[in-house]
Amino acid sequence: GWHRPEELLAILKQDLDASAQALKNEPPDYLPLRGYQLEAVKAVEGALLEGKREILLAMATGTGKTRTAIGLLYRLIRAKFFRRVLFLVDRTVLGEQAGNAFKDVRLENLQTFTDIYDMKGLRDLKPEQF
Repeated sequence: GWHRPEELLAILKQDLDASAQALKNEPPDYLPLRGYQLEAVKAVEGALLEGKREILLAMATGTGKTRTAIGLLYRLIRAKFFRRVLFLVDRTVLGEQAGNAFKDVRLENLQTFTDIYDMKGLRDLKPEQF
């Protein structure tokens, strides 16, 4: 589909240089992540800062992929690198588990991702307007 005028204005107002600087200046130490999870977050951020748009993170079962994704998404949205993110799963039960994790994992000041940002779930059909 076509972008609406207000969407185009939002895209034009986005300052990726300021977003990149925010990511560089703020260490991710406040995230409740293990060392290897923090390394994954830093690696993805580094790839994005180099202009890469296709990034694959491969993590073994039980290593905290969802928790790592929550921390990464929080930083990217907070730095205004992205406005929206699609968290895609291939089974309803995985979507419910991930949704619960977004509601449970404490990020900053004991707030969860859903305390800070609006999150649409499996039953929501449309994203919020700009």
